[in-house]
Amino acid sequence: MSVSIGDTVGDYRILAELGHGGMGRVFKAEHAVTRRVEAIKVLSDGRPDTHQHAARSLREIQLQASLDHPNIAAVHNAFWVGEDLVLVMELIQGRSLRRVLEDGRVSLKTVLDYAGQALSALSYAHEHGVIHRDISPGNVMIGPTGVVKLTDFGLAKGPIDGRLSQSGAPLGTLWYMSPEQVHGTVSDARSDIYSLGAVLYELATGKKPFDGESAFAIMSDQVLKEPTPPIELDPTVPPALNAALLRALEKDPDRRFQTAEEFRQVVAGIQSSANAAETGSRSSVVRSPVFWAAAALVCLVLTTAGAFLSGWVHSPSTATAAATAIPQSTFPLAETAQFETPQPTTGEPAKAVKRVTRKPAKSGPNIFRKALKPIWPLSKHDKPASADHPSP
Repeated sequence: MSVSIGDTVGDYRILAELGHGGMGRVFKAEHAVTRRVEAIKVLSDGRPDTHQHAARSLREIQLQASLDHPNIAAVHNAFWVGEDLVLVMELIQGRSLRRVLEDGRVSLKTVLDYAGQALSALSYAHEHGVIHRDISPGNVMIGPTGVVKLTDFGLAKGPIDGRLSQSGAPLGTLWYMSPEQVHGTVSDARSDIYSLGAVLYELATGKKPFDGESAFAIMSDQVLKEPTPPIELDPTVPPALNAALLRALEKDPDRRFQTAEEFRQVVAGIQSSANAAETGSRSSVVRSPVFWAAAALVCLVLTTAGAFLSGWVHSPSTATAAATAIPQSTFPLAETAQFETPQPTTGEPAKAVKRVTRKPAKSGPNIFRKALKPIWPLSKHDKPASADHPSP
């Protein structure tokens, strides 16, 4: 079925194309009656066996529609349009994890947060009999508030089913396939654990576990080559996370985490340790003896500087220098008035003359130069000499 912008598919008007892949094309659409904007996916659009393929996927679609988890994109409805099966899904605002990786590295806190949410979704789905089989950064959506949403549950079928183009070039999921998927053998929930481990490996290190120059090289590495330990690519990766990622990427499914819940609990423990270390690093500064020694030294320096400045300001030499440097006219002057009767002169009557004398204003007492009296009692031998009792 050919779908273009503005077309009507069932009760939905196509607004925009959101993406496409081996399983079909995804569009943003608006319901004609409710006006609710949702995502619709036309399964296997253009495949010669569209109807047969969609029919084989019907059971997985029904299982996915039964899932109700905050980290799983919900399936709201499904209907046939001719031979094409159309899924109506939750429209997720945000961007894919692939776009996040393209923008650069994220913090360890973010890696552990995304890992915990994705593993919670996987654990829930596996408990309800749904296996993803195609976990990749393109199928992990990150909402505006950091909420992780896994999409396309139960719809992918492995490396033989539309995972390679006709030219043999990888479509993007080869880097995250488990060895059993590459072999084409039956895969189970532990394949999802391997795939998510590969996604988290790239999120933690910035590099894919295996990145050959061709599809054959990538598949060969998935089966035969051991991944480089994440801690060798980035020494800041905690040893516990390094061990968890390597365990998730074990070639033998029996040596991996056997359930997503087991993997999630390990990640939760690493997350708790990281949070405790972050809190401890902040409080250890306050508890450190070096901190208190430095604080005491600062207080001593400030106290000494304050005493020195106070003594300098009140010292006689400072006061004399200040009085000399500053014009006397700037100080307040005290006025005293005295009246004198001058001697009369010839031909002039005597007049009272007012004489004004100016004295500098007195400064405050110098408490630092005040003589101290002895505070201990004096004996009769220590009494000072007086006029009545001269010393011998």
